[in-house]
Amino acid sequence: MRDITIKIDPEGAGIFPHKLNPWISKTYPVNDDEIEIIVYAANGHVFSGWSGDVGQNNTSGIPLRIKDTGEKRVITAHFSPARTDKPRLTIRSDFDNGNVILRYIDQVGRIVITEPQQINDCTNIWWHFTLDGIEPGEAITIDTNHSPIAGNCQPVYSYDGFHWARFTGQKPPYTQIFTESKVEIARNIPYPYSRAISLTDELASNNNCNIFSLCKSENGLDVWAFQVTDPETNDKDKKTLWVQARSHAFESHSSWVAEGILRWICGDSEAAAKLREKCQIFVVPILDVDNVYHGGAGKSQWNSQNQPADVNHDWGNEPLWSVTKSITQKLQTLKEDHDFLGFLDLHSPWFYQGPEFYINNMDLDLGKAFFSLFSGHIRARNNPNTWDSCWFVTNSEDQLMSQDTGFFGGDDNPLPVFRYKLEEPAKFISSTGWVVKEGIIDPANSLAITVEIPHWKDDSGEIITKEGLLGFGACLGMAANDFAELSAQGNHKPK
Repeated sequence: MRDITIKIDPEGAGIFPHKLNPWISKTYPVNDDEIEIIVYAANGHVFSGWSGDVGQNNTSGIPLRIKDTGEKRVITAHFSPARTDKPRLTIRSDFDNGNVILRYIDQVGRIVITEPQQINDCTNIWWHFTLDGIEPGEAITIDTNHSPIAGNCQPVYSYDGFHWARFTGQKPPYTQIFTESKVEIARNIPYPYSRAISLTDELASNNNCNIFSLCKSENGLDVWAFQVTDPETNDKDKKTLWVQARSHAFESHSSWVAEGILRWICGDSEAAAKLREKCQIFVVPILDVDNVYHGGAGKSQWNSQNQPADVNHDWGNEPLWSVTKSITQKLQTLKEDHDFLGFLDLHSPWFYQGPEFYINNMDLDLGKAFFSLFSGHIRARNNPNTWDSCWFVTNSEDQLMSQDTGFFGGDDNPLPVFRYKLEEPAKFISSTGWVVKEGIIDPANSLAITVEIPHWKDDSGEIITKEGLLGFGACLGMAANDFAELSAQGNHKPK
């Protein structure tokens, strides 16, 4: 039985809300997991730290996470009087990929309440903004009123827009101590439209890479694509591998994976050179460029004709979006002269741990063989994040009966589960379903995989990093090369 006393110092300077601390309930499961302790500043005070029986835990932020040992302990939350002479906090999102609505700001208590703007009738999942006027070393409380399907995410922050760290807290409200006066904050590691443009500049001099615009978006932005191939060998005899990401704009991590595979394929390794000799590889890091640029989520959006226009389900006979029209036409043209090694559609949804490989439209054993190659490279290169196991979502009735439904797994099984079947008009089908249906992909010999990269933790429970995501992409490239070699030998299927 837990015996934890929470003290507020000085008395009346803070609030210990019971409803946000469910571990005090007798019905809360008793185990050795971490518990979170949440307090609020009150009466003109600000949070300044924890003391007492906190062990070796980080004592500078809220919530405080401690191991549940069952021992008697006393923990004190300290507060100090709020100064009225501090710089004014200001919040902005008028930049590429920014999205925030400021709902409330307490300049004395240093409390900011925000909400993401709903763009194109999307679910308001994505938020990305800057907070300025911080006095370095002070604690700021931030509450983000976003859609509940966003789940826990432990948001990221950066002082330079390049190096990203995670908040201490895993769900709002967050109380975080910042060490610089201005910070950039986002739901997950951002990948703005400008990042794709910088890739075009960086790879423009790479002899193996041809950069082109697939089309103009509805708002006039270029949808950049990269064709990677060995210019010394004839493309006519090569297979095609197509990789795309960011059908949903809030799934920023999928673009980092696409960049990882692109960088590896353009690189100097012997394996990458072999893949370029056997295949022409197309990589599109961002499909829904408009929503990415404007900070929209892109999930289940509607178009100006009041039609459901989710880019991920716009692969029927009459695509609604310019990008989907252009890609379907490009794939059909490529199919006339090339066999396909595979089609990979990269996503990063709201569930927190995984990943999932959706292979319901191709040979199950073939998909598992590809994942085995991929996870082998993840282990061999000591990637910062590991993805050793995954769910293979096959859409079979047996799987539907054996797995629970819902957005997340249970407490005993944190991996994602098969969640739902989309209730959309029949003509709105997914990309991997379309490439098989149209004969672009031979499901018995080629890859047609939707890869769902979790947004928060890998399957070992480690926080996902930018380096881990780039490594994920590199290992997909390595696995594609192995798969191409085995395919050429006719033994790419397991015996």
